[in-house]
Amino acid sequence: MSQAFAANKNRGFAGWIALYIAEILLHKGTEDFSEAGAWADKALSLHRESGMRLLLGRDLLLQAELAKRRGSAGAAQEHLQQAIAIFQECGAGGYLQKARKEWIRLASLAAEK
Repeated sequence: MSQAFAANKNRGFAGWIALYIAEILLHKGTEDFSEAGAWADKALSLHRESGMRLLLGRDLLLQAELAKRRGSAGAAQEHLQQAIAIFQECGAGGYLQKARKEWIRLASLAAEK
């Protein structure tokens, strides 16, 4: 295995771990999302750098959830739009369906206001 592949693989795993830590912190039940946001940003950065598109899409779903909980529906929709494009590109039907459902949920909340 080449060193470049091993480094990329390790960064991918580090991004995956960061994603899971962010998800755990997000669902911990606290109103302070700063630590979850920091881990989510780290995951996003590592997956962008390593080119792991499916995980990047998952990171964007998490970013959308964080933005929604922080009260920023516009940022949430932007993250969802990017995630939807990635999931379509990857053929990730389950994640694509999840992202589209969240998009519809956000649009209906915006329409109620």
